[in-house]
Amino acid sequence: MNMRMSLLAGGVVMLLIGIALWVYGYNVEPTAGEAIGNIFSGNFTDKRNAFMLVGGIVAAVGGASVVGGGLTRARAGRA
Repeated sequence: MNMRMSLLAGGVVMLLIGIALWVYGYNVEPTAGEAIGNIFSGNFTDKRNAFMLVGGIVAAVGGASVVGGGLTRARAGRA
């Protein structure tokens, strides 16, 4: 596997892990009513914030790797 393919595979894995962490963080609240109430009151738990923040960052880096790897592959094909 060459460098671009491993970058692309790593990006996909990071994207999936980031999405999973974000969803887990979103679902930390025990009930939907409590989650909606916390949206309006601003009373989020630190655990929820941490999972959503880390998940969002990991997903963004993974998505950038996927897009960057795809663009690099497309440019290499044109040259």
